[in-house]
Amino acid sequence: MGEVRSAENMSALARIKSAIGRWLPGLRFFYGRILHWSNWWKNRHVIRRTRDNYSRVLARVKQKHGTGQPVNVLFLFPESSARWKCQSLYEVLDASSDFNVAVALTRMDVDCSLPTEEFKRRFENNRAFCVAKGLKYVEAYSFEKDSGIGLDAFSPDIVFYTMPWDMPDCQQPNVVSEFALTCYIPYYVVCHDAAYLDAQRRFHTLLYRYFTTNKYWCAYFLKKSHGFPLAGEFVGLGHPMLDLFADTGEKFNRDDLVIYAPHFSILKVAERYSTFLENGEFMLEYAMRHPEINWCFKPHPNLRRMLELVAKWPKEKVDNYYAAWERVGVACYTGEYPELFMRSRALITDCSSFLMEYSAVNRPLIHLLRKDAEYRLAEPCLRLSDSFYKAKNLKEFEHILKEVVEDFRDPNREKRKAAIEELNLWHVRCSDRIADYLRTMV
Repeated sequence: MGEVRSAENMSALARIKSAIGRWLPGLRFFYGRILHWSNWWKNRHVIRRTRDNYSRVLARVKQKHGTGQPVNVLFLFPESSARWKCQSLYEVLDASSDFNVAVALTRMDVDCSLPTEEFKRRFENNRAFCVAKGLKYVEAYSFEKDSGIGLDAFSPDIVFYTMPWDMPDCQQPNVVSEFALTCYIPYYVVCHDAAYLDAQRRFHTLLYRYFTTNKYWCAYFLKKSHGFPLAGEFVGLGHPMLDLFADTGEKFNRDDLVIYAPHFSILKVAERYSTFLENGEFMLEYAMRHPEINWCFKPHPNLRRMLELVAKWPKEKVDNYYAAWERVGVACYTGEYPELFMRSRALITDCSSFLMEYSAVNRPLIHLLRKDAEYRLAEPCLRLSDSFYKAKNLKEFEHILKEVVEDFRDPNREKRKAAIEELNLWHVRCSDRIADYLRTMV
């Protein structure tokens, strides 16, 4: 009798879980709509005032440019140089007599609780990065006052953002709109369906121009905005990051790198991409069994910290794991990975931001999928995802490794090429397009 009752309870629990699984997407959809409407309603006056500010600023900038004076462009530098993806755009603008260009170093720590010493270390690293890359920079953060400096102090006409969160209040788009036009290029090439991160934040509604990958993304973001008025527009001219791959050839060979790039999101939260706990150690063992392959380990910068804090790996175990990869092949812990992409023959990853970027080099992409992941690829990426080699478990992963990595086969090649050409990812120079757009705009 007890066994029967236990079976009935299990059956009832399964039905409840099944019902939750069916209803949860719909509930999330309506919650998203309500939240977005609520945010818009609370900010409608700010949006209207910001739009009016842009009209006045645009008239001033046009008058200035009409007299032959260069337009001052300021990029708000991200919290880490690894997220700086506008180098090619900076160089194109800097080479033109139509623009004066600089970057502003400020505090934009995603963690919101970064210790002061760690922030100072990152700030110094960013300063050194700017010097190494030939970027003219200003410091828009006061350590003495522990606060941001208003960007009007640097007289910009256009301000570019690359991150939507954690900048000081005095550097938010609605404040900047009083003296400059604001533009946004995400620090990653958007791929996943997370409009609440990519299009529905208060930040997005206050921008003058949001540069997206192509026309499909413009339509997608407009759809996700649910028809609510915005302060500006979406413009589909491409992502400067893709310029780095514009000259990549179609041919690659066995001696090129195979890159393993694990994400850090092992937490049980909505944006859980990481499959590291399921296959991270297997991947290292596999690489050690195949020394004939040229390997590259490119972990997310936050993976080490998450393994210690969340997975509870002892520091020694984490250090040993990273050191083992360094003995097996090349290890890359910075944002200097585009060259590695162009020297590679395959990418193995569960990191969503790499899906579009790596597709631009037209190489096989092995996409590791987590069973309990709750994210989906956005509509413009669905056709592209059909060309990925998807592994939902270890058995599928081993089969794909045998076919793509060991046997050097690529059956999805033509499907992938057709998709990246349709999505405007193949051999494009987006920075030139954006620079021309800015000239026309002002």
